[in-house]
Amino acid sequence: MNLVTSKQFQFVSTQNFPGIPLSDPLHNIQGHLLPSAPNKSIIERIIQLKKEIANFENFYSFVTGINDILGKDELLIIKETFPNISHIGNFGVGYNHLDVPFATQIGIRITNSPGVLAEATADIAMTLILCVSRRIGEGFSIIKESGQFSGWSPTFLLGTSLKNKNLGIVGLGQIGQALAKRAQAFGLNCYALNHKNTKANNSEKSNNINLLDEGDFFKTVDIVSLNCPLNSQTINWLNKERIAKIKPNGIVINTARGELIDEKALAEALNQNHLFGAGIDVFCNEPILSESLKCAKNLFVLPHLGSATVETRNAMGNIVYEAIKAHQLEKIEQRPHGPLPYQINSLL
Repeated sequence: MNLVTSKQFQFVSTQNFPGIPLSDPLHNIQGHLLPSAPNKSIIERIIQLKKEIANFENFYSFVTGINDILGKDELLIIKETFPNISHIGNFGVGYNHLDVPFATQIGIRITNSPGVLAEATADIAMTLILCVSRRIGEGFSIIKESGQFSGWSPTFLLGTSLKNKNLGIVGLGQIGQALAKRAQAFGLNCYALNHKNTKANNSEKSNNINLLDEGDFFKTVDIVSLNCPLNSQTINWLNKERIAKIKPNGIVINTARGELIDEKALAEALNQNHLFGAGIDVFCNEPILSESLKCAKNLFVLPHLGSATVETRNAMGNIVYEAIKAHQLEKIEQRPHGPLPYQINSLL
């Protein structure tokens, strides 16, 4: 019998995540939070925790969120401080903030929390489309700042209708598909940028969604919505050249990752009236908005609210905790060692 059978399984978390209990006597699992220090790095917070806890022998999982950068240096300090940690549970679908290959190299499996935030994120994407097209942010600001407006006028804050316009989806995954259903209800025609993954799954994924190669895509769509993951192929994907290809008075929507867009080029296109407007729930260097975007016209910005519903965040935490419990069962020899639920890299 494994020696950890009678020992408490412990994990450390960068913050208190919904759906992940810090105390679970039923399963003999106990969580610990890194010290709260907004201006300190993960490494500094781990060093501070080392001063508070003497023995990390029974720590086996590390829980993180999408705003925690875990590169080689951070992963090395995690492994050095918690030598038995062999699982990182990511509270979120995207894992571009994690060095997965290096984690695999040093014996750490990484899981994420997919499949539960598509509907909530699609709601935000549709909200952004409505807010930008009908200039909701500008109207709200006028009333909020002065308590009045100039009075009804046939030309006051004219927006643009959605009916019969063309929505272009970049990334026809679960979120992209959920957005398409909402958009179609508002009379939008839906198109998706064609690439190898989209084409392979087109028959089961797309419902009244036409696939277009990049050239036809930009000639056709009035609204470009980014719903793809951030990786080496997609970083800075919506660059100056592609923004220039968007039809005049087009709209850009981003609920994926800020780094998908060249923000200076986007601001320039907005300020030069090439685009009608843009709506973003994510941006580079969060939580600080860049100076170029601060000065951009017709930009509606939200503070990364894509999955921010009670139900969704609890569901995300539950998924992470499933992986933690599966990892614990391995340690007490009640589950064979192998891929954990929702494991990103199954090489271990």
